[in-house]
Amino acid sequence: MFFGENELHGGTAEAFGVHVRAALALPLCDANNCFGALCFTSRFANAYTTQVAEQIEWITEAVSSAVLAALKREEHHLDEATLESQRLKRYVVRTLVCDVRLPLSGIVGVLKTLEEKIIASEPLTSADRQLLRGAIELSERVCVSVDDHLEVTQDTDRTLPLQSRRVATAKLIEEVVETVHVEASLSGVGIEVHVAADTPDLFVDERQAARLLMHVLDAALMQTHEGGRIWVEAHSIAGRRTEDAGHTLCRIDITEDGAGLPPEDVPYIFDAFRPSEPTPRNATNSNVGLAIARRIAVAHGGNISARSSLGVGTIYSITLPAAP
Repeated sequence: MFFGENELHGGTAEAFGVHVRAALALPLCDANNCFGALCFTSRFANAYTTQVAEQIEWITEAVSSAVLAALKREEHHLDEATLESQRLKRYVVRTLVCDVRLPLSGIVGVLKTLEEKIIASEPLTSADRQLLRGAIELSERVCVSVDDHLEVTQDTDRTLPLQSRRVATAKLIEEVVETVHVEASLSGVGIEVHVAADTPDLFVDERQAARLLMHVLDAALMQTHEGGRIWVEAHSIAGRRTEDAGHTLCRIDITEDGAGLPPEDVPYIFDAFRPSEPTPRNATNSNVGLAIARRIAVAHGGNISARSSLGVGTIYSITLPAAP
């Protein structure tokens, strides 16, 4: 039985039972201080002599080392748990503020302005209608953001239902790029697309594949400064994994020339619950979208990875199955 340094007293031996007639307590120490005692008991009186204590002293050295190692591991785990709790708290706060609270404040402001005009029977101007349209679009973005967070929270262990069919790679990429073209132009970011002649058609769920590309493009756009560029390139590759041997795959690389990421952050870029740093475009957490993108790629039997260098930018590499 191990006793802490403040737990030794005259009745300590009673913890071992009424038959104890002798007890020996050997101190457990490190280089600086004693932190406890290792206790031995016997039913025989005078069972422990100085000679006996010296003979088993080596046991306390081994136990001291083991206890210190255990205490350090426990302290480390507590520190890790505290850091994880703080990280998740920051994630929740940032999500609520950036993705929900701020957009809702703008929507409420527009609705109050329009309410006052309606109560006063004032006609709505074209500017008012633009504000209303903007509030509706912002509301839809909030709903999408909430849906994305719910998806990565609730559905990570569920199989993603797919309705795969032959999809033209170039057409899919062009349609997705077109949806972000206006936002990219307003942000001063150029997007170039190059689909190699040998690029095969995809065998994917078109809606889910479009979501995948959209989330990755959004993440690239968030990281790109004004005047920067994004390149979307597609070509065929041979399957390298055992299950892909003999099959042709389609690889889509999305490259941005933003600030890049520190090496220690790259392994966590697809972790939805690891808050990303504020980006040049806004302060939302792009990791949620990237987590969904990875889920979609894996559901198709493909994959997505990222390479990044500080001051150079990030490359997102997506592999998807080609149509037979």
